[in-house]
Amino acid sequence: MVNVIAVDMDGTFLNSNNDYNREYFDDLFEIMSQKGIEFVVASGNQYAQLRSFFPKQWRKMTFVSENGALIFKNDHLIKKKVINRKLVKEILDLLEDSPMEVSVILCGIKGAYLLKEENEDFKAFAGQYYYELAELDSFDNLPEDDFVKFALQVKDEEAFEIIAAINEKSDAKISAVYSGHGSVDLVGNTSNK
Repeated sequence: MVNVIAVDMDGTFLNSNNDYNREYFDDLFEIMSQKGIEFVVASGNQYAQLRSFFPKQWRKMTFVSENGALIFKNDHLIKKKVINRKLVKEILDLLEDSPMEVSVILCGIKGAYLLKEENEDFKAFAGQYYYELAELDSFDNLPEDDFVKFALQVKDEEAFEIIAAINEKSDAKISAVYSGHGSVDLVGNTSNK
C-alpha cells in the first residue's frame, strides 16, 4: 500500500514551462486524499514559493523546503535545522573576503535576504525562487530570523573552488552542494532533501 508520494519540483514535477497540469493534479490529489496518501514536495526552494504552485491544496500538504532545512506540514513548521548565527557571520565574512565574485541570498524561516547593491539580473533571478525576499544595506546587522541556508551564485568555473574554501572554513558544520550553472547551496551538515 502507498502511504506517501514525494516529488522534487524543478525538472521533475514541473514541466519546461515551470508548471504542471493543474486540472489533472486536482483530481489526483482528491483521490490521494480519499485514500489517505500524503503528498510531499521536497525541494531546495523556499516554502513560500513552493506553496504558490498549489493554491488549492498547500494547507493539506507537506513541504520539505530549503534542501531539507525546513519542513512544513499542513502549514505548520514541524522541523527546522538552523545554522548557528556565529557560523552565519563567519561564512558571510569568508564570502565577502573572497577574491571571487559571489552573489549571496541568505535564507531564513521568515524570508530570504540579499544586498541592495546586487545587480538587477541577480535580483530578478532571486525573485523567481524567493517570494519572501528583502533587500538589506549590509549583512552586518542581520534581521531577526533563524537562518537555514545560503544560496550562492558564482562563475561556474569557480564553483568548486568556493565549495572547497567553505568546506574547509566551516569545519564540517556546513555542507556546500553544487546545483549546476554556478549555483551553490550551503546548508547545515544534517540537512538534505
